[in-house]
Amino acid sequence: MFQTITQTNGIVSLAWNIMPGTKYQLQYNTDLSSTNWLNLGSSVTASNATVSAFDSMTNKQSFYRIMLLQ
Repeated sequence: MFQTITQTNGIVSLAWNIMPGTKYQLQYNTDLSSTNWLNLGSSVTASNATVSAFDSMTNKQSFYRIMLLQ
């Protein structure tokens, strides 16, 4: 679950808690009725309990999700 989501000067900042050592992939979609989620960056293994990511909001409404990977 996202802990904070902020937007400043066209940049969205997302932060969430995660277990260190957990591998995840942040994804986004501009249409919630679509099942075609796109990766935002590469998959990452968390080194801390809190992780942050950023996305530019260039003329789009976006929805985000975090996929835990095995």
